[in-house]
Amino acid sequence: MYEKRFVEIKKRLPPTGTVGYIGNEIGDEGTRNYYRTQYSISPVIVDRTTEHELVIGNFREDIHAGNFPAATGLTLLQDFGAGVMLFKNDALQQEMRRVTAETNVGAIGK
Repeated sequence: MYEKRFVEIKKRLPPTGTVGYIGNEIGDEGTRNYYRTQYSISPVIVDRTTEHELVIGNFREDIHAGNFPAATGLTLLQDFGAGVMLFKNDALQQEMRRVTAETNVGAIGK
């Protein structure tokens, strides 16, 4: 039953690679849900940070995307229901653009 929650989000993920993870449960329950998520979307790797372009949200069903703080730098791409959401890490993308621009400027001066 737990795996069924991730059927639709798995279709939106790349076939391989690593995605981030965020959840709202702590302690043993939070750890169990993290590992269940990893199992459900395998072979994609789930890293328990938000330092990736795509981030899976795994929340209790009573949380709504509109209640998610914008300060996290995450933008909701899709709410799949049952507490499963897919986010884009805007802060990471902005940092990547900044580093790329600085690298290009440095390369031009050489």
